[in-house]
Amino acid sequence: TLFRSTHEKLDFKLHFSCTSYLITTPCYSDAFAKLLESGELKMRSLKVDGPSISFHHLLAKICFHHHFSVVERVDSCASMYSRSIQGHHVCLLVKKGDNSISVDGKCSDDSLLSHLLDEMKETLSAS
Repeated sequence: TLFRSTHEKLDFKLHFSCTSYLITTPCYSDAFAKLLESGELKMRSLKVDGPSISFHHLLAKICFHHHFSVVERVDSCASMYSRSIQGHHVCLLVKKGDNSISVDGKCSDDSLLSHLLDEMKETLSAS
């Protein structure tokens, strides 16, 4: 034949972050409160010391890099929400102290939350 084809196997891996499975989804404060009160969400926390970034920029960074929306903000504390492509709810309470940032997360999938907080720690440590 004029065209000869060959078949070769090429092994490769694609790394998808947990964030890539999140969809920025708005959430009203009453629906957010009901989610937190449901008792169906698992909780994890993280604390990052030392980042000197304004709270406004901190929230913008989380929204942009991790696909969250701000539900409510009071001073240096904010409630944030996102949803996974599988429908898992992810709720965050982000607080900025003088020399640290703490993030309390609740999610219907414990493994997703654990990996997501690891990714957030990397993002926030780079601030």
